[in-house]
Amino acid sequence: MNRLEEISAKLHLMRQVLAETGTAAVRLRGTDWFAWATAGGSSTVLLTAATGVAEVLVTATDAWVLTDEIEAQRLQDEQLPEADTSPYKLVVSPWADSAKRELFVSEATKGEKVLSDQPIGAFHDRATQTEFPLPESLLHYRRILLTGEVERYRQVGQLASQAMTEVLTQAQPTWTEYQLAGAGAEALWARGLHPVLTLAAGDRRLPLYRHPLPSRETLGREAMLVFCARGYGLIVSLTRFVCFGDLSDEAQKRHRAIAEIETVALNHSQ
Repeated sequence: MNRLEEISAKLHLMRQVLAETGTAAVRLRGTDWFAWATAGGSSTVLLTAATGVAEVLVTATDAWVLTDEIEAQRLQDEQLPEADTSPYKLVVSPWADSAKRELFVSEATKGEKVLSDQPIGAFHDRATQTEFPLPESLLHYRRILLTGEVERYRQVGQLASQAMTEVLTQAQPTWTEYQLAGAGAEALWARGLHPVLTLAAGDRRLPLYRHPLPSRETLGREAMLVFCARGYGLIVSLTRFVCFGDLSDEAQKRHRAIAEIETVALNHSQ
């Protein structure tokens, strides 16, 4: 399944939901949903933001990407299918005039009910509310990865794994946790991945905290590095440990036990 086929399949799913619910449009603001609807496109600029610089609007007959004049050309050149083949039409508004975008949405949907991942004014005034949460059926569709998404997810996982291996093989016991996390983020960026999360802990803090935000402490005899790495709107998470020297008998015993549990879990996973 190529990108255009994947987008077409998802547009079909969204329009099926519109027919089932009797609604006028699906409006997707979140960076995760934008990536889903565009088969891997990115609307992210601020890494920590749930919403990006563009959104998707789909009706029974049309599909648009809504953005502002600052971002339009970059999105068209780098994040969306070529204009002459794309199922999405680009709608550009002045960045300082959000009302124009809202006017377009109102006209395109005739002011009727809209489904959204982040509905404006949800549950505040039911009498005037036009945006409502996505139904469970569409949430269910998104949980099932299409073949293109599986391939992209494997690519992101492989790149994140390579980054992790590179950093942990270069790490030194004299590094600080800041240095380890920083090297991890750099290795992810070098592979085109967003470092959504990097955690690091040395031998003192490692047994104390489940989510050790990096500190100035040196690593010492062993360390842990954690990634949540994002690519194509998909996030892979991995945790690895490094020991600068031989493992103790107790550590080897724990390692074997964890490996046995992981083997069973993986063998039963789909």
